[in-house]
Amino acid sequence: MASKRQSPTSRNTNALYQATRPGGSSIGHASPSSGHSKSITVLGLLADLASLKGLLYVVAAIGLLTLTLQRPGSQLVNISLSTSNYQSFAHTSSQQCQHPLHSDRPSIQYALIIDAGSTGSRIHVYRFNYCKGSQPTLEDEVFEQVKPGLSSYTDPTLAAASLDSLLQTALQNVPQSLHQCTPITVKATAGLRMLKGDMSTRILAAIQTKLDKEYPFPVLQKDGVVIMEGSSEGVYAWITVNYLLGYIGTAKRHLTAAILDLGGGSTQIVFEPDMAADTNDAGHKTLPEGSHRYDLTFGGFTYHLYQHSYDGYGLRAGRQRILGVSSTTSNSNNHQPCVRKGREKDIMAIDKIPDIIGTADGFGSCSAFITTHLFDKSESSCKLTPPLRTCSFDGIYMPSLQATFPHNDMYAFSYFYDNYAEPFNATSEFLVGDLKAAAELVCKGDTLKLTDVGKQLFQENPHWCMDLGFMHQLLGTGYSLPDTRKMKTAKKIKGIETGWALGSAIQILDGLITSGGKDGACRK
Repeated sequence: MASKRQSPTSRNTNALYQATRPGGSSIGHASPSSGHSKSITVLGLLADLASLKGLLYVVAAIGLLTLTLQRPGSQLVNISLSTSNYQSFAHTSSQQCQHPLHSDRPSIQYALIIDAGSTGSRIHVYRFNYCKGSQPTLEDEVFEQVKPGLSSYTDPTLAAASLDSLLQTALQNVPQSLHQCTPITVKATAGLRMLKGDMSTRILAAIQTKLDKEYPFPVLQKDGVVIMEGSSEGVYAWITVNYLLGYIGTAKRHLTAAILDLGGGSTQIVFEPDMAADTNDAGHKTLPEGSHRYDLTFGGFTYHLYQHSYDGYGLRAGRQRILGVSSTTSNSNNHQPCVRKGREKDIMAIDKIPDIIGTADGFGSCSAFITTHLFDKSESSCKLTPPLRTCSFDGIYMPSLQATFPHNDMYAFSYFYDNYAEPFNATSEFLVGDLKAAAELVCKGDTLKLTDVGKQLFQENPHWCMDLGFMHQLLGTGYSLPDTRKMKTAKKIKGIETGWALGSAIQILDGLITSGGKDGACRK
């Protein structure tokens, strides 16, 4: 079943195309409302006036500008039915305003993002308006998810077919008159990136064919159905978080937040460093050029972002690296200090590895094992050449977070939330050192401080000791954050998912405007 969210700015209004009966009962498509709204919009009208359905579609098609409607006990409502375009943009009415603030923007615009992750796929149906300015304001979000992920299929046609239920959600939630002007993109992440041979290419081709032949939505010409680069994934997530926090897209320049996203196959970090504050790197007053630098212009401001995606350092990939080390080292008994005693068979069955002996008795030995084998930061591992000086793990350049980003908010997402914040009831913020304390408890088998979610996870996830150790070492050793560094975390900000999908949608809309609607133009 599709889930529906509204942005905080629209909590006291109905969703587009919803009607509310006097007294608060809804007609047609359900959406959160204050219970006091008396607005009547097209689908609600159709619910009571079914005989006018065909007429209304005809009226909309020929471009009648406005209907003024009133029901007993309700306020007057103007419903725009204009189908005139600004270049490729179709207009329809917003619940926030009758007209966009700028005439070169549409009143309302939908965007469809399919996130094809390593464990499943999900669609986000976003509705934006341009009531407040030249930047889009999120008015509504609908999402639905399916499992397993595309990488689980050996037949490309079946992989593509797994998205049909998601696409039906799009058909049902985007007004039919806007189907052909609602851009869609499918972006696969690390799971598909790791498939061998040409299977990923064949799966993407099957999806492209399905969208072109079976659905009305225009697929973006550039990167419409792709395996997304890890750098883009991180930057889109950064846009999402800072947009929802109100740090970007406003009239005033704000300090921005960093994002650290831990997925299954990879982990990303994106932040805006203050290079002038790093006294140990006095040669750089601005972020050096390179693949790590992403210059983003949004809302009239330019942001010089550091970004990097560490493939093979996601949580699931990290497990494989840890277990792989224990089976290839000189330790003939395959002792594994990050596996609790009694969980060996579970892990061997899941990961299909030879016999191991779990020796976890706390956090210390697991921490040392992970540091030695996964987060080597010795000079010999550093691949940098001048003028780059500051080396992160895996030989990658990264400005010092302590020096260039000492006080701004840092948000940790995805598995940081699912595997630590929620089961330990730390759902808004935590210290880096709290991960260490959590690992100590789980590796010892102490469940007293766990929430109900945590107790269930303790039973279901035999890797949990290892996972918490990996997360602490990623932040502490990998990114050189002290145990006293405060981290923020959230599944949602202002009721909206904190992943990369919203940021991608915002970038798509910005591209539609700046390209004159050429990419993502309405289908004929």
